[in-house]
Formats: sequence, C-alpha cells, structure tokens
Amino acid sequence: SAGETWSDFAIRKADTMKSLLLLLAAFAVVTAAPDHHEHSHNKVLDKLVERTQKVTHAILDLDHKIDEHLDPERIQRAGSLRHRIEELEDPTCHDHYHQCGGDDPQCISDLFVCDGHDDCRNGNDEDHCENPFHPGDEFLGDVVYDHCTKRKPDHMLLKVASVSTAKYFPGFPQIHVHLDIEHESDYEEGHASLPGDGIFSFANDRLVIDSPEDDGLGFIAQFDGHNHDRFVGTVLHEASHEECAEFIFHRKHDDDDDDEDYEEGNEDDEELSNEDEDTAADIQKKLTVKDHRKQKEHEENVKGQKSIRPDRNTMKFTLRKGKKEKSID
Repeated sequence: SAGETWSDFAIRKADTMKSLLLLLAAFAVVTAAPDHHEHSHNKVLDKLVERTQKVTHAILDLDHKIDEHLDPERIQRAGSLRHRIEELEDPTCHDHYHQCGGDDPQCISDLFVCDGHDDCRNGNDEDHCENPFHPGDEFLGDVVYDHCTKRKPDHMLLKVASVSTAKYFPGFPQIHVHLDIEHESDYEEGHASLPGDGIFSFANDRLVIDSPEDDGLGFIAQFDGHNHDRFVGTVLHEASHEECAEFIFHRKHDDDDDDEDYEEGNEDDEELSNEDEDTAADIQKKLTVKDHRKQKEHEENVKGQKSIRPDRNTMKFTLRKGKKEKSID
C-alpha cells in the first residue's frame, strides 16, 4: 500500500504466516488422530501429544527465524549497504531533487521532502523524517585524512546546542552546534570550541555548517539515511567546494567511557550473520573495487578532485525561495 515501508510490509506478512501455521498445526493434530478401534485410548493421546510437540517446535523455530530477519539492526545494516552502492551509481535526478525510489521512480524537489504532505506517489518523501540531531547529542569524530585544517586534530567532538524548525519549512531544521577540538604539536597544545550554525536537509540526510572561523572552511555531516548513529564529516573550502579533510563520527551514548568511546575497528561494516554472507559478499565486491579506485584517485591528485557536494550558494538561494513560497501558501 502507499506509504508502507518494506519493514512494515515484512512484519505484516510474517504475522499472517504465523496465523496460517497455527491453523495448519491444529489441522494436523486433528487429522492425525488414529483409529480408536486399533489402539488404546492412552496410546492415542500419547501420539497426539508427540505430534503436537513436533509441530509446535517447528512453528517456534520458524518464528525465531522470522524475528531474526525482522531485527531492526539487521534491516539498518542492509539499508546502509544499499546506500553505499547507490552513492557509487550515477544519479537519476537533477541537483536539488529527491528520488522517490521503489518500483515507480519519481523525482520531486528537495523542498517537498518531509513537509507534511505526500508528494511522491509511493509516499517515500514522508517516510524518513526523524531528525538525527537533538539538543545535548554528542558525536565523536576520528580523522581519516586532513590536508587543510590548521590544528590537524586526531579527534573532533560535535555537540548539538539547539534545534529549531520553522512551521512553514519543516524539511530544513536549523542546528546550532559546537565543534570541540583538542590539538597538540611539538610546540604547543590547546583546546578550541568553535560555534557553528547549519541547516539539515531531510532530502539529502545532510547537515551543512557555515565556516565557524574566518578561514573559509565549511563542514558537512553526511548520514546514510538509515544509521542515525554514524556520519561522515567533511571539511571543504567554501569558495571552491573542494574537500580537504574527512572524519568519521559516531554518536556518544550516556554509558560510554571516555577512554573507550569508539575502539579501533568499530566501523559500520559489522559482521553479518551467516544467512547474510552470500549477499554481503556480492555487495562488498562491488564496493571494494570502486572504493579503492576512488581513494587512489583522491590520493594522487587531491587538489584536482572535483567536489561532489552541493553548491552552497545555490542551496541558500533555493531555501530563501522556498521559504517565500511556503509563506504564501
């Protein structure tokens, strides 16, 4: 049905299957009753109990397998892998347009995503409208490479100070953050807390933060649309949109220890269960080849790499234009 996610559809089908299995089990027990003229009453009951136990065990085993396939973490990992493959493919919509996806592809303006109205024929534009940022949230980032920041930190902490959403523009909440940086070198060490203001786009699962200093370096937090506890943080030159530093951020939880926030090897590519290995192997094969090629090109010519991020000036103009249109309505 319109607006129904794959997980909702799977859960509904699983419940239907469980009901059918219970009916089949009851039917099997009734029809399996042997002839009373050939066996004693006690023997009949013993066989009925034995058959009932076997059918019940089979149902419970199948029920467990169904629950495993509907595990939210497992569905999230599958969604994250699918997003990584989609990022390697050519876009099917123009800039600042959202792909509704599904069996009936459709492109709509980013301005219409999460505005409270179904604009996609399948309702996809209103399916994923949960803001991953809340006041008090903290994300710890580990450096991947850094060719431009003056402090060259190994870690960076993003703290969410406030979140505000305009009623006439719900698809682009404003986020106020602080970027805490501890740095040290052979000559000095210090701490900096850089305040920044940004806009989160549900259409792109992306937070764009204006340069918190006068060095012209902006910051982009890119989620995959499925895992709200992890994002890729990219530093780029606002004038040229050239990416020059990258950090991998993970959400800090209340029970995290400062020394064990995110141990080495805590990547999003977790070990999948045995049932997923064949599918994961096919996906990983595609990712390995293209990711390696992309990384090699980046290392060989960082300065000449073309930015894949959106044009910030165009985005701001679009936001202002969209704001006026919403106000008229």
